[in-house]
Amino acid sequence: MMWHTQINSLDIPDHFYQWLHQPFKLHPAYERLSHDIKVELMRQTIIPVFAEEATRLQLNIDEPIYAREIFIRCDNQRISFARTAIPMETYLANKSDFDTLGSQLIGKALLYDRDYVERGPFEYGILNKDNPFYQLINDYLDTALTELIYARRSLFRIHDLPLLITEIFLPTIPVYIGA
Repeated sequence: MMWHTQINSLDIPDHFYQWLHQPFKLHPAYERLSHDIKVELMRQTIIPVFAEEATRLQLNIDEPIYAREIFIRCDNQRISFARTAIPMETYLANKSDFDTLGSQLIGKALLYDRDYVERGPFEYGILNKDNPFYQLINDYLDTALTELIYARRSLFRIHDLPLLITEIFLPTIPVYIGA
């Protein structure tokens, strides 16, 4: 799969385009949808890295990562999925912070409004059934996805140590409500 730095180079339906392009921080946008927004933590553990994550993080494919996988639920319906790929050096340097996240949003809890955190530009992608993220999401869902899904990712640096957050918007996501 190819990740693109220019969203306009992709053919993305307007409904998803707004989610991919508009909110820099997702949690305020989610909160505009409903007061019933929950983080569903699926797993937080040391696992193999996906090839596309290894490339972006400049890791060897055989290096494990500490990964955090969550769904965002709005009014009890899963509307998005996120995976944070954390190289072991980054994880070990910030272990207590990552280990105590629980059901908090990582951006809100650890990344935003911190002078020692930098965020790189977004990259955008369209995922199909052959993509490992698509397959991972289907492993978690009761009813398998059949259509394309749309994603964005960005590289963060905490004290110059990287982590990669990939955010994927599911077909169930409501229409984006601007600020």
